[in-house]
Amino acid sequence: MAAMRTGKLDFRRWVENKLPSVLSLQRTNPEIAAWPVWFRSGSSFAPNVRVPPFDDIRVRQAMQMALDHETINNTYYKGYGNWVPQGRVSSDMTGYTTPFAEWPEEVKKYYTYDPEGAEALLDAAGLPRGADGIRFKTVLNSEKDRDISYQELASGYWREIGIQVEIRTVDEAEANAMKVSGAFEGFWAAPMARRMDPLSNYVQLSSKDPVNWRGIADPDYDALYEAAEAAETGSEEQKRLCREMDLRQAEMHWFIWGTEAPMFNANQPWVKGYNGEMHLGVTEFNWIYVYMWIDQDLKKAMGH
Repeated sequence: MAAMRTGKLDFRRWVENKLPSVLSLQRTNPEIAAWPVWFRSGSSFAPNVRVPPFDDIRVRQAMQMALDHETINNTYYKGYGNWVPQGRVSSDMTGYTTPFAEWPEEVKKYYTYDPEGAEALLDAAGLPRGADGIRFKTVLNSEKDRDISYQELASGYWREIGIQVEIRTVDEAEANAMKVSGAFEGFWAAPMARRMDPLSNYVQLSSKDPVNWRGIADPDYDALYEAAEAAETGSEEQKRLCREMDLRQAEMHWFIWGTEAPMFNANQPWVKGYNGEMHLGVTEFNWIYVYMWIDQDLKKAMGH
């Protein structure tokens, strides 16, 4: 952000989960263009569901119920975000997901802010408050490119129901090694509402995932995935099966939904040929640079 403000950077791609910083950048440098890109919710969370206390669905439900997404969106995200719960795949992927409005009421209630209900679930799970008010302590692992301020906000909500969270940041290489080995405490910051090929995301919740660090082993889900994989690509049958997978993961709380906000690509006014594109083709992120150029005269006239 400092480099963008001072003109040391011409272009910044994927400012993820940093909407407050982007709004600040627009206030101090209104000449910089900030392009919203709805790609995924980088403010969600994923536990290893094989490991206590996260092996108890009531704990996962309680952690979800403890988050007040509407307030987070209206305050932290200044109304720019989308608090409506989604699954691993974004509801923008029409036909491949079950929208929140169509979830059963029994499932919806666990995605509704209810700290008292969350406390009751933790009591039922055998996790009473100690003399210090803490029910249990855990670790939130996060790759360094994620926004720790949002994680601190979520941790504050969990502290209110007696869960003390320590945030640990690691680089990408270390994060991958920890996940492959399974040698980590606690849970992870993880993306949801992804806007990419649905099956490539749904497979990550099945036993066919080669790095199943989330510990998910659900025969019902596996059967749905295998049938969807065998179905004709893009067929109504494949979409139906994907919708069922989406609802299954919502019911099982394999993820903890976090309010999504757009990522941003930002460019200086002397960058020409760019119009807010994220990529030009699936995963072809670098092709956008082929069409970009620097107006050197403008850059010099602006003192850079």
